[in-house]
Order: sequence, then C-alpha cells, then structure tokens
Amino acid sequence: MKTVLAASAILAFLTVPILAAAVGMSPARMELNFQPGFEQDYTFQVFNNDGKTLDIRLYASGDLAEYITLSQSNVTLAIGETKTFSFHVKLPQSLEPGKRDTRIGAVEMVPPGAAVAAVSGVEMQFWVYVPYPEKYIAVDIATINVPKPNRTMNFTVTLTNPVNASIDTTADFEIQDANNTTLDRFELGGAFLKKNEFKTFPVSWIVPAYGDYKAVARANYAGQTTRKEVRFGAAEPQTQQPQPQPAVQQPAQPDMWQSPYTYIIALLIIAIIAVALWPEKKRRSTYAE
Repeated sequence: MKTVLAASAILAFLTVPILAAAVGMSPARMELNFQPGFEQDYTFQVFNNDGKTLDIRLYASGDLAEYITLSQSNVTLAIGETKTFSFHVKLPQSLEPGKRDTRIGAVEMVPPGAAVAAVSGVEMQFWVYVPYPEKYIAVDIATINVPKPNRTMNFTVTLTNPVNASIDTTADFEIQDANNTTLDRFELGGAFLKKNEFKTFPVSWIVPAYGDYKAVARANYAGQTTRKEVRFGAAEPQTQQPQPQPAVQQPAQPDMWQSPYTYIIALLIIAIIAVALWPEKKRRSTYAE
C-alpha cells in the first residue's frame, strides 16, 4: 500500500507543469558603497525563457534612477536567446545616508492593439549604501488629507535616530509658496533620541487658497541640520466648457409624390381633362350610335 501511495505521489509531482518566468535577468543584485561623484559602467544579461520571440523594454526605477543611463531601452530576444547590456552610473557628490534602493528592470512589451494579457517581467536590485555620520537625524513628512482651500491640512513630522549615539534634537516646520516665500512657521519642540528611536510631531495648517505649496521640516542637532521637503497643491477645479448647442433640425417636408393617393388623383384629373377636350363630332357620333 505504501509503495502504491509513493508511486502515486511521484507521478503527481511529475505531472505538475514546471513554470518559469518568460524573461530572466542576471545577476539578481548589485551592491555599491557610496563614493562622492562615483562613475562606472555595469553589465547584466537578459534571457528569453519563453517559446516565442519577445520584445522587451529595459528601464531604471527607484531612489537613484535619475543617475543611471541604460545602453538600450527596447530590445528583441529570439527563443532561448541571451543578450548582454550595460548601464552607466554617475552618482552626485552627496546623498542622504542609508540604503538607496534602485531597480534595473526588463518587461515584455505588448504590441499596440493586442488584447490585454499578463506580461512577464523581472528586476535586478542595485543597492547603494551611503554611510551615516557619527551623529544623524532622519526627517520624514507625511500628509494626512487632501489639501482644499479654507480647510485644515494635517501633517506629521517624524524624527528618527538610526546611529549609535544618543542625540538631543529640535524640529521646526515651514509652509512655503511656489516662490519659496515662507507663509507660516512652527516650532515643533525637541526630543532626546537613542539609537532607532523616533518621535512624531503633528502639524495642522489652514490652506488659504488654490495654489502650489511646499512643506519643509528641519531637525537641528549637534550643530547640524537635516532637511526634508514635500510639495503639495490645492488644485483649482476644472470648469466645464459650455457645449455647443446642436443645430435644430427642421422636420422633413413630406414628398407628395411618395403617397399612392397622389397618383390616383392625378389619373382622375387627366381623365376629366381628356373628356373635356374630346372632339365634339366624335362625342355626337358616339351618342348617335
């Protein structure tokens, strides 16, 4: 009995189809320690596991996508084909401390007009580690609701200490307009944060009118400042353009020749005229007979 069950289990396993992604990529991850102004080329491979030729789009996304340039963006891979590509990295002189997560991706392209279907894609991780200084406070801003004129806009400002040293810090918050002019300023208070500790401050501000704004939060500690900004806007509702009135269609005039009675009346009129114009002599002879 056990032998039968074991054989059945093996047969069931063998009959289950083994699924593989249509698009593959190697390596799965690259890691880099940040250096100011670092610049270098990297290579990677993309392969076609599908049973058909694939049109593939390559892209970069994530924290450092703006500092990456791909050698190609659109490629075609035949069945079972593998191709090697490259991307160029040019980092800025400074970045916020922490792990900066960026992705290099390859996704199957759907031909225009084709039916909507699942597409295959894969991403490679490209991680850049930016070291923390001896003392550092990370700042984050979150918006709670949608901005509307004459309504209260709610924010939270979070200070986090990711390093070993305990740090005494204070925070402030500003609202600026599109011209970077300060409209309002808030002193949020202070906090003594140990490693991995954080503190969140709530902020409320009444949006005065439609427009574009910027929220700026700062953490001040040990003679240093960490700054974070978030742009937001109270968009003016779109006014609907008046739609042109459709032209008034005049009712179609009936065609008198489309009625069957018209022909009957016409024949009667013709008959009356014919009798009226019949020669007098023929009428008399007809009567004499």
